[in-house]
Amino acid sequence: YLGCRLLFGSLSVDRLLADGAQALRAGHPAVALRHYDAVLAREPAQAEAAEGRGLALLAAGRHDDAARAFDAVLAQDGKRWRALDGQARIADHAGDY
Repeated sequence: YLGCRLLFGSLSVDRLLADGAQALRAGHPAVALRHYDAVLAREPAQAEAAEGRGLALLAAGRHDDAARAFDAVLAQDGKRWRALDGQARIADHAGDY
């Protein structure tokens, strides 16, 4: 997280979230992950960033890491729909329905 703090230190959390979402939509999960990690370095309980992190991991094909990220989000708030959707996508990929 230290590198993220130095690289993104002057950007607001809202800007980092928006840029992370944009990078994810553009098909750049590694870039999105750096933005979400920068938010989480400042605000570890930031649910939107934690969900985005899980989605970026999923998009990068890191299903086990994504599942852990979604589990952590849902442990704090079981109604986070993007985390629930992410878990469903992982289960679908694994054939666990």
